[in-house]
Amino acid sequence: MNEIEIDLITATMRPGDTLSGVVHVHGAGEPLVHLTLQGEEVLGAGNLGFQYVVPFFELTATVDCSEGPAAFQFVLPKDLPPTYFSQDLRCLYVLKARRKGAGTGLPFFRRDAIHRINIPVLALEGTANREQHWFVLPAGGVELEVRLDSCQVEAGQALTGELKINKVSDGPLPRSLSFRFAAIEESTQKEYNHRKVTSLQTQDITPEAELEYPMQGFFEFPIDLSAPASGQWNTFKVHYGFRVGMTLSNGEQVRQSLPIEVCRYPAEVFTDV
Repeated sequence: MNEIEIDLITATMRPGDTLSGVVHVHGAGEPLVHLTLQGEEVLGAGNLGFQYVVPFFELTATVDCSEGPAAFQFVLPKDLPPTYFSQDLRCLYVLKARRKGAGTGLPFFRRDAIHRINIPVLALEGTANREQHWFVLPAGGVELEVRLDSCQVEAGQALTGELKINKVSDGPLPRSLSFRFAAIEESTQKEYNHRKVTSLQTQDITPEAELEYPMQGFFEFPIDLSAPASGQWNTFKVHYGFRVGMTLSNGEQVRQSLPIEVCRYPAEVFTDV
């Protein structure tokens, strides 16, 4: 037996944190343990036929356990992207430990001990901008005013706003009004073409001539607490968009889109390893 054990103070990190712990070894083998903290991104993670793996970060250290357990630490850069996991895209961090086994007297029969621990890296805390945003979408005989409470929303909260439909002429009313809120992930690498809507919420309104105008209403799109923050990784990006559209009486469509930033406020998490 030439096992390796690693005790971590915490296995959940944020950029700029220090990953520290103690290495224990058991059984025959060299007392030196080689440690590597590596980050990699995977495009096509769910595709067994093609995966594009991009290592982008690595720290190394060697500890000597000849006199007992040995301490180590790695300081994470402040610009590391957070861990990300979806069906197609991944950003992973792994702590690897390797120890050479004792010689057996036979070539090619030395067994090395290898130990791996996944290290989640959370997004840095952000500060949502609470400024409201207005825009007007004129078309046909109506004018649609839209007010967003904020263009930056905290995960676990909701994108909210108010709409107002003004009748500005005797022209026909639009057939429908549509509101869309989408989360999109896409690759930024030419080697892997990927763009996927990972979440889509919709609300539709059919204006009626007998209603009293101006007509006001509210809309709300809840954002799951586990939703990833908007951001740019090394090989892909995640972004959110809000779109308002009108289908006019003649079938013509008028649209306006606005990017929405989702901020993460991760809670402190401790993981036993």
